[in-house]
Amino acid sequence: MDIHSCLEYIHSRLLFGKKAGFTGISRLLDRLGNPQERLDFIHVAGTNGKGSVTSMLASVWQAYGKKVGWFTSPYLERFHERIRIGNDEIDDASLIRLTERIKTEVEALEKEECYVTEFEVVTAIGLMYFAEQDCDMVVLETGLGGRLDATNVIRHPRLCVITSIGLDHTQYLGDTLAQIAFEKAGILKKGAPVVIYPHMDARAEQVIRTRAEELECSLIVPDKDAVNVLGATLSGTKFCYDGMEISLPLVGGFQVDNAIMTIEAARALGVPDEVIAVGIARATWPCRFEVMQGRKTVILDGAHNHAGICAFADAVKNHLAGRELVLVFGMLPEKDYQKSLAVLSELNARMIVTRPPGPRGEGADRVYEYAKSMGFSAEFICDNISAIKRADDISSHDAAICVFGSLYLTGGVRSFVENFFGV
Repeated sequence: MDIHSCLEYIHSRLLFGKKAGFTGISRLLDRLGNPQERLDFIHVAGTNGKGSVTSMLASVWQAYGKKVGWFTSPYLERFHERIRIGNDEIDDASLIRLTERIKTEVEALEKEECYVTEFEVVTAIGLMYFAEQDCDMVVLETGLGGRLDATNVIRHPRLCVITSIGLDHTQYLGDTLAQIAFEKAGILKKGAPVVIYPHMDARAEQVIRTRAEELECSLIVPDKDAVNVLGATLSGTKFCYDGMEISLPLVGGFQVDNAIMTIEAARALGVPDEVIAVGIARATWPCRFEVMQGRKTVILDGAHNHAGICAFADAVKNHLAGRELVLVFGMLPEKDYQKSLAVLSELNARMIVTRPPGPRGEGADRVYEYAKSMGFSAEFICDNISAIKRADDISSHDAAICVFGSLYLTGGVRSFVENFFGV
């Protein structure tokens, strides 16, 4: 098996199991010696922000001198990003070796009519890799939801984090914030502390509080009133929080919320404040209002649902006020693009609608037609690279070009943007 066939095998697995639950992942891990039982975890769930919190927590633990594994999804530019130790992605040789081992066990399970999904395979690869590399801590991001997510096979997390909750993946998680919060709160385990988003909707927060009380989990809510922003630019935000001064390199007010969750999570596990500050200052997380400065300013933001678009629009208003804007917008048609376009209409920008990569992007012309019906100065260019080149052609030297609406879009064009604009 070479790396191409390895990845081909992983992506050939079922996207969803025939039955919801942990039978497949549990039986697979049991055959692999239950590597998860040899690891300590911080488990992170939420609709928006969980990747940013995962990256900041991993950076904090690395600054603490610990060997930290982190597991995220989806990837932006290459599969290996999903499984990392410190700053290093899993290497080809390890990925191939672990996949070959897992493939043998998956085939054995299939003979017993037990079927394993793609995400369960990826989760198993990550857990095996972190265990054999003897990680001190693993920051584990859920895939979809929490209660029935394959990562929830872990039994004794050191701590859980639930970030911002919004209406996304409603066909799987429910169509109210309370229902979605119930799914996210499924990661809570008896006695493990839980840190939650500081601006949580009251209905969602009550669901989590109730579950935390049932499991005797201490609930930690960051004090949003303890934040004092000292300055915010396209390079990041400086702020004080509860006696700490933080230099946050991730842009946007929403990242301050993610940072104070990170602070409270790290404090709950005994990490000194000075280490937390260093770790957050070193954090990176591409395509989350990522500013790429070359011959023009380009913003890449994987905001892919209404809440993410609102956060993106707020960041644009705060940091790009008065500048000419060209939006390259590629949102999956299954998302609530109507509400998102209503928010974007406040930005007074020209728009190029493009199609996010992959089969789910089909129907992007509907997004364009709706934008035109709202009065946007818009055009439709299906090909992502051509759309960015067009944005370059119609914008002045001082303009800001914002490419956003899907992680599949931003991850797919990130290398091109770096080269084309001389970042």
